Amino acid sequence: MDGATFFAKLNEEIPDDLKNVYDHAIYLYLNHHLPVQHIIGYTYFYGYKIKVNDKVLIPRPETEELVSYVMQTYDDVFNGKHVDLVDVGTGSGAIAIALAKEEPKFKIVATDISEDALLVAKENALQNNAKIEFIKGNMLEPLIEKNLKFDILVSNPPYIPDDEYVDDIVKNNEPNIALFGGSDGMYFYNEILSKANKILRDKNIILFEHSYSKKKEMLALAKKYFPKGKVEVIQDLNGKDRFTIIVNHAIVEVINKGKQISKEKLRGKVIAYPTDTVFGIGAMIDDLEAINKIYKLKKRSSDKPLAILASKVEDILPYIEMPSEDIFNIMKKYWPGALTIIFKKKHSISSQVVSKIDTIAFRIPNNAITLNILEKTGPLATTSVNISGDNPINTYQEIDKLFGDKIDYLLVKNVNSSNISSTIIDVSDNHLKIVRQGEIKIL
Repeated sequence: MDGATFFAKLNEEIPDDLKNVYDHAIYLYLNHHLPVQHIIGYTYFYGYKIKVNDKVLIPRPETEELVSYVMQTYDDVFNGKHVDLVDVGTGSGAIAIALAKEEPKFKIVATDISEDALLVAKENALQNNAKIEFIKGNMLEPLIEKNLKFDILVSNPPYIPDDEYVDDIVKNNEPNIALFGGSDGMYFYNEILSKANKILRDKNIILFEHSYSKKKEMLALAKKYFPKGKVEVIQDLNGKDRFTIIVNHAIVEVINKGKQISKEKLRGKVIAYPTDTVFGIGAMIDDLEAINKIYKLKKRSSDKPLAILASKVEDILPYIEMPSEDIFNIMKKYWPGALTIIFKKKHSISSQVVSKIDTIAFRIPNNAITLNILEKTGPLATTSVNISGDNPINTYQEIDKLFGDKIDYLLVKNVNSSNISSTIIDVSDNHLKIVRQGEIKIL
C-alpha cells in the first residue's frame, strides 16, 4: 500500500484479519522481545527489500553510508573501470546486493562462515536480481585458497567486545557470531588486514564499518599493515567515527612501455618516467593544473622554469623563435640525446611553465620508451624526480617509496640511464653559451 492509499483509508475500519495480524505482532514484540524486522520477515536496505531472520544480522542504517562511501571512493580511485569487489562476512548479503544493483561495473564475491547466513543471502540476491558469487569460509581463507584477487574489499565484521553489554532484543535474536569481535572488538579487523595483501591487487581500496570508539585502534592497524596507504576515518551522520577507508595506490597507475598512456588519461595528472639521463616527472605543456602539482611535489620555487621534452623537432617549432642554421645543425647533431637547448620563446606558452621569462628549454631524449610516451602525449614539461636541491632519484622503486600516491602514473621500467644530467646550452640570442656541462661535450 502506497502512502496516498494509506492516508485515504485512515477513517476506514480495519478488517479483522489484518487486526489479528497486528495484534499478534504486538504480542511477539512485547512478550517475546522479537525485533520488528523478524516479525515482518524483512527490512529495507538502500531501497532494496532484504529478508532477515535469526540467522543473520539485521542491516543498520549507518551501513547504508558504508555502501555510499564504497561507490564514492571507487569513483575517485578507479574512475569507472570494471573492478573485482569482495564483501567479507556478508550476512544477509545486504551490502553486496546494494553494490551490485547500484554499480554494474562491480564483479562481486561475498563470503560468510555461516551456511545458514549464506542461504539467506542467496535468497536475497535472487529476489533482487543481483549477480553475486557466494563463497563459504572464514574471513579471507577461502579467497586465499582459491587464489582470488580483488580491487576493493569491504567488510562490516563483528565488532562488539565479548564482555560489552548488549540489549537482550539484539543478543537473543541475532547470531552472536555476527555480533562479537573478541576481547577488544578488533579481532576480525586484525584478521582481515593481516592477510589482505594476499587477495588484493597493488592498487586497492579497503573499507570497514566499526565501533565509533575504535578510531585510534583502526588507524594503528591500518598503518601497521599498509604503512604507505592513505587512511581516513569518516564519521557517520550522527557524528560518530564509524568508517575507515584505506586507499593503497602508491602508484596510482602502473604503465608498461607507455602503451597505456594518452593525452586524455594524462590530463590533470603527472607522470614519472625514465629518460636517457635520469628519471623525470612531467605534465602536458598546456596542463597548468598538473604543472602546478609538479612544483608542489618537488617544493620547487615558482621562479625556476621547467624544461620541455619532445619526440621530434616539429613539436618544438611552434613554441620557439626560429633559430639560425648553425643552431639547427647542433640540434641535428645532438638530438636525440642528452642536450637541453634554451631558445627564445614565442608568447604561445604559459608563463607558469617558463616562470615569466622569455626563454624556453627543450630536449629530445635518446630513449625509445620515453619517445613512445612523448609521441602519445605531445611535449611534456619535465624536471627530475626529487625534492628541489636533493640528488635525482633514478629507479621507480625509490620514486614509489618517496612520493607514493602523489604521482599519478609511473612507468615501471628501469632503463639504461646515464645518471648524468643533460648538458644545457643557451642559444636564445643566436649565440651559443654553455650553461651546464653534462654528458654531452659541445665543441
